Amino acid sequence: MQKRKKPLLKSSDDFASIGEYVSYIRETRGYTSPFKLKALAFIYKIPYESLLQKAGYWEKSIDKLKQDTALTLMLKEVDDMTDSEVTSVIDYIDFVKSRRTSNYEKRPKKG
Repeated sequence: MQKRKKPLLKSSDDFASIGEYVSYIRETRGYTSPFKLKALAFIYKIPYESLLQKAGYWEKSIDKLKQDTALTLMLKEVDDMTDSEVTSVIDYIDFVKSRRTSNYEKRPKKG
């Protein structure tokens, strides 16, 4: 039985950007699973959903995604909030939600 030879990888010089090169490596090695994207999101401290959307795993409107991403990044920047400040933010969110009209179509819960 003959050993199967691994294809030689292209050089990083063959690509215009680091993104193209990393994409090539990922595809060559079969790292196309959303689980790998979750690890990258964790490492880069960015929303997992944005990577899923960019990779084509998640169909979501770009405007909504940008809003969610901005909110997530803003909340991650506030790492030293006191309990009182957290309570105030939650109270404010409740206030904003209470101003909805009865005709407001609620978004499905994330899960």
